[in-house]
Amino acid sequence: MTLDPDTARYLADLAEAGGTPYEEMETAAQARAAYEQVVALRRGDGPPRGAECSVEEYRIGDLWYRAYRPLGRSVHEGPLPLVVFFHGGGWVLGNPRTHDEMARAFAALPAIVLSVDYRLAPEHPYPAAHDDAWEAVQYAASEMGDSFHADRLVVAGDSAGALLAGAVAARARDTEGAPTIDAQCLVYPAMEPTMGSASHDDLAEGYGLTRSTMQWFYDAYAPQSGFSPSEMSDLSGLPPAVVATAGYDLLKDDGLRYAERLREAGVTVAGLHFPGLIHGFMGMGGTSRAAAAATEAVVGGLRGLLT
Repeated sequence: MTLDPDTARYLADLAEAGGTPYEEMETAAQARAAYEQVVALRRGDGPPRGAECSVEEYRIGDLWYRAYRPLGRSVHEGPLPLVVFFHGGGWVLGNPRTHDEMARAFAALPAIVLSVDYRLAPEHPYPAAHDDAWEAVQYAASEMGDSFHADRLVVAGDSAGALLAGAVAARARDTEGAPTIDAQCLVYPAMEPTMGSASHDDLAEGYGLTRSTMQWFYDAYAPQSGFSPSEMSDLSGLPPAVVATAGYDLLKDDGLRYAERLREAGVTVAGLHFPGLIHGFMGMGGTSRAAAAATEAVVGGLRGLLT
């Protein structure tokens, strides 16, 4: 399939805007500021997409959170799922504000969404983000009834955040007394630090996320053994999963391979592939109609697992 026309226009605008690649900037702070500008470009004009929500920011321990609650929903209507969401950005870039559109998309399930502001590399290399993700899930589970009025626990993320979600799901399976995770939603997950698959070569340039930037992310976070759930020999017993991939994403094979391994292990998988889209499509609803439809399909896939 050819590249989605709206996405092609976005990529042309991105190329016209120019800018230094993240990996060539002097500091991570400069890269983060540049990333926020890219996010604004792909988000497009208009109000935030997704569910209308009340949004509260607060700190628990060393972590900041953003909690999204759908408006017009009374606690008397019964509990909702609680989605703990981990943003993408290569463990180096991003925060809950840059991924506001994605959090609102999951709130449209309907669900309460807890977006986690985990520590970033290179200041905080592996396993800092992994540990923060685990802490966030434990906090969410402890407050499901009292603070969130929730009845099911979901982990979700995009790109680097999808790996964190998958890693948390695996850790919960293997830890006695850990919270029960009812589903996981992995959107264009970064799963293979060796970057040895064909898509890492075939789609290395020209579609937003590049191979050199992805290598910079891995080098900054400095993953070690146990970093990715794709390293595990046994994936049985993991929660049902949505795994979403894009045809013009160099991480495409990461997600497709992991989804297939989950299926082989007997895990229920809703595999969603969007051949005309690129990495980051879930934040492009304001610039691409196909991306907006794909985002709804991802949320619909998760809704199907939960119901």
